[in-house]
Amino acid sequence: NFLEAQIVTPLVIGRRITLNPFIVFLAIVFWIWLWGPLGGFIAVPSLLIIFAIYNQMFAEQATLSTTDTS
Repeated sequence: NFLEAQIVTPLVIGRRITLNPFIVFLAIVFWIWLWGPLGGFIAVPSLLIIFAIYNQMFAEQATLSTTDTS
C-alpha cells in the first residue's frame, strides 16, 4: 500500500497531468493568501479542476482547427 501510494500513483499521474511547477507554486501562494492554511490544502485540487475544465473546453477547438482542410 505504501509503495503504491508513494511511488506508483505519483508516477502514473505525473505523466498524465503535466502542470508547470511555477503555476502550482503561484496557486498555493494565492490560495494561502486568500484563505490561509485551508487554502493551501485546496490549491492543487482546485488548480487541477480548472486545468481539466480548460483542457475540455479548448481541446475540441484544437481538434477542429487541425482537421479543418478549407
